[in-house]
Amino acid sequence: MTLEEDSKKYRLAGQLIEEIEKIWAWRSLNAIYANETEQWLPDLDTPVVVDGDTIFVDYIWSLTDGSIFDTSLEQIAIDAWLYNSQRPYAPLSFTVWAGEMIAGFDAWVVGMRAGEIKTLTIAPEDAYGPVWWSHPLAGETLVFEVTIINIQ
Repeated sequence: MTLEEDSKKYRLAGQLIEEIEKIWAWRSLNAIYANETEQWLPDLDTPVVVDGDTIFVDYIWSLTDGSIFDTSLEQIAIDAWLYNSQRPYAPLSFTVWAGEMIAGFDAWVVGMRAGEIKTLTIAPEDAYGPVWWSHPLAGETLVFEVTIINIQ
């Protein structure tokens, strides 16, 4: 093997190690940061959510007391007395780490697979901030049940 081939192999190995370290960092964040409930073990051949992916998720968003404040699922909305005939009940789509969602939510979905369901608990500082912020959910710990529907 030439020096150039060896150099290329080491560079590629280094990039692979960096990607693995990113995944482990997010997994560590998941394990340390809040309660996480794995409700389904995905097929390891399905794609994994990474930074920059556009994903589609079904969700049920609630407070720690169990009161639901939003969902993409029509029957859940009906059961929770939240149903609004003027809105569509469909998976939410967003680009991961594009500033479209609260930071805690982006952090949690990285590493999930299509079809996977998780219950995510996000502290106020990673959601809508402290009580004195102007958002109605400021100061609240939020609980999201999320199902990854599709990854693009």
